[in-house]
Amino acid sequence: MGQPLSMDLRTRLLAAIDAGMSCRGAAARFGVAPSTAISGGPGL
Repeated sequence: MGQPLSMDLRTRLLAAIDAGMSCRGAAARFGVAPSTAISGGPGL
């Protein structure tokens, strides 16, 4: 299991998704697993 995401990274990831970026695209941009961005998984 990986490290929890920092609050700053969580905020930027969710802001990118809210701005219209796909979950997979946001995950790739911020270097997290797609499942984390898609499901709001552990650390989000």
